[in-house]
Amino acid sequence: MSKILLTSILSLSMICLMNAQTHSLKKTKVNKEITMDIPTNLLPMTEGQRIQKYVSNREPIAMYTSADGYTDLGINVNSSKWNTGDYDVLRKFYRSGILNLYDDVDFYRDTVQYFSERPFITFEFRGSVYGREDSFRRNQSVSKYVYIAYTLREDRVLLFNFSTSYVQRNDWRKIAHEIMQSIKIK
Repeated sequence: MSKILLTSILSLSMICLMNAQTHSLKKTKVNKEITMDIPTNLLPMTEGQRIQKYVSNREPIAMYTSADGYTDLGINVNSSKWNTGDYDVLRKFYRSGILNLYDDVDFYRDTVQYFSERPFITFEFRGSVYGREDSFRRNQSVSKYVYIAYTLREDRVLLFNFSTSYVQRNDWRKIAHEIMQSIKIK
């Protein structure tokens, strides 16, 4: 009996070790103005991957994804000018946009905070979309863990968006915070 128990414990430990993800960060120069730490297990998205996952008429600054495709990091700039430096107004504007994208949102963070002495509007949340019979997803529901940071640069909004499946949030939450806190903009 004890050999069976010991074998079971060892097998379970090996499975847990194999599934444990390590996320080492590497300082990355995203473009001439942006430097940030990016997990080494996130690779630049191909154009095909980006087109398949994200509908946009604008090229992002950069998009990264995990090998399994469940975790993404995107950096983008809004084409519209935002002439006011009122971050609270901007925060309310983007918060309402988030609420319109999902059927259900649980915010963990909804604030203005500073990274490298620059103000960022930050949202951290679980967003869920419920499947419907008439939708392309049918009755499949999807929940994601999302951490978004917005900041102004030359009257444009820079957007840093990290997302992963909700079931993987515990593996990524700490690293998502480290990614956002590492952002440096010239």
